[in-house]
Amino acid sequence: MKAFFFLYFVAIFSLLMGSCKKEADPIQASKRDLISRPWKVEQILVDQIPSDTDYTHYEFNFRKDGSYTLATAAGIGQGTWELSSNGQQVILDKGKLNEDVGTILLLQPEKLHLEFTQIDPKTGNKQLLFKLKA
Repeated sequence: MKAFFFLYFVAIFSLLMGSCKKEADPIQASKRDLISRPWKVEQILVDQIPSDTDYTHYEFNFRKDGSYTLATAAGIGQGTWELSSNGQQVILDKGKLNEDVGTILLLQPEKLHLEFTQIDPKTGNKQLLFKLKA
């Protein structure tokens, strides 16, 4: 009788475990959820020096479908975004000539800090830190 219950338990356990779908990494999912929203540009630092440009009307909008828009004084740009496999970077327009990778320095429900490296052969590389607020 004990053998019957043991086999019954193993069979039920196997069925339950086999029917479970593998879920997405919860840490990645939660980061995507935190990032997926409109963000106003609060400040931009260039090589750790605050830019004196007025960014009041600049806004990133990261959508859950993997698209984004960037509204600036010059107009609206759009593209795709995704998290890197380790969840530490936001990749904009992956695989395209204008691909950009921003390192996530801070991610909170109301704040996002992204750091990009701007490559310029004439003036040298610059670190751009975007301080965004929800």
